[in-house]
Amino acid sequence: MTRKSKGPTPKAEDRVYHKAHKEKLKREHQLASNPKLAKVKRAKAAGRINGRAGANRYSNRKDKKKSLEVIYGRNAVVEALENNIPASRLVFAIGIDHDDRTKKIMQIANEQGIQIYESSRSELDAITRLGSHQGVCIQIPHFNYSSLDELISGSGAKNRIVVLDHITDPNNLGAVARSAAAFEANIIIPENRSVEVNATVWKVSAGNLAKTKVCKVVNVNRALEKLKKAGYFVVGLAGEAELPLESKQAQNDKIAYVAGNEGKGMSKLTRETCDVLAKIDTCVESLNVATAVSIALYSNTQQVNF
Repeated sequence: MTRKSKGPTPKAEDRVYHKAHKEKLKREHQLASNPKLAKVKRAKAAGRINGRAGANRYSNRKDKKKSLEVIYGRNAVVEALENNIPASRLVFAIGIDHDDRTKKIMQIANEQGIQIYESSRSELDAITRLGSHQGVCIQIPHFNYSSLDELISGSGAKNRIVVLDHITDPNNLGAVARSAAAFEANIIIPENRSVEVNATVWKVSAGNLAKTKVCKVVNVNRALEKLKKAGYFVVGLAGEAELPLESKQAQNDKIAYVAGNEGKGMSKLTRETCDVLAKIDTCVESLNVATAVSIALYSNTQQVNF
């Protein structure tokens, strides 16, 4: 006699006496008691997080590994657009209560030819990862990095280059980008263990990131060697160095300044690769990375021009 099949085995979490079932009940209880978690779950179910239907309209389809870069909140969006930070899309919540700020956002977006979309608030919650968006956000396109050859011999090559040895704070990179634009310099950062260009960097740079080139390299020391072969004089900024930054031995028409990590400073090999190490004489123990870079760039413009 043939035994009749009982059908497929239920999932572990659906079997009452299984440990997974108790864990499922626990998760559901947590969601019920936490409105934010419940909101995220609803957004996921609607396909609005990490490359699904809703958020995918506002993301880079060719690069799904990268998260969406957005600036949100009325004041932040106004400031970003006024500083000419490149935005590819502006998203308003459906039924938003407009005020002077949103009207200004709309005006600037129209002047700059930015695409304008309307979206549900739950979709905006997903796009901004539950940030306080106040019904508006803009998408920042992923940054187009330059190659090292472009920085050395391309049309946008400059006589001043800033090399950031594994800095991790986007505020520092944004401030360095602002100084680099002011003193006509390009920037090199490593691919790993380093901050990348993101919305925060754009915001801190006040849009000046568009006026300078940024290159990502696999190995900082090999990049320094290539710069040296191209005629750049490599100066490592180190507070304990004996050579003053303003001395002639630390200046050159083509120069690359190296600034180390916020906590550890430059790596040993990077120090050895520099042509010289130079210090900025101050009345304080140390300077912020971005401040040191700004002073160094300004010092070089004074030495070269006079």
